[in-house]
Amino acid sequence: MTTYNLEKFQRTYFINNRCVNSSNVPCQIRQKLYSLSIDLYSYVLDEQIHNVLEGEIERMITGVDYLEKVIHKLDIHTAGLNNGDFGTSMAEDELEILYQTVVHNIKEMEENIERLEKIMLKV
Repeated sequence: MTTYNLEKFQRTYFINNRCVNSSNVPCQIRQKLYSLSIDLYSYVLDEQIHNVLEGEIERMITGVDYLEKVIHKLDIHTAGLNNGDFGTSMAEDELEILYQTVVHNIKEMEENIERLEKIMLKV
């Protein structure tokens, strides 16, 4: 089994207009969601609204778990590609498609978090 120093092969993503290494992306998004969850329990008193928002936050946390697995897989395959290990690595164009999918998912999560923040300010 080949092992790689994944830090060397991590891709960079932008979260809240800041550059973040791939290993920190899920942590940053989770931190924001946990903060929203705390605010939800502190400020949203209407039970129905609370339940809907809580369900959305839980769904997004599950999405972050999946995103973390995909990012890790992408880092591993990028490391394999850069080391010339084509037997177990994905092709470069496949990695680029996967990378663009991750970027899209991160952007979508950021937009959903912003929407939740705006909703919570209104209730």
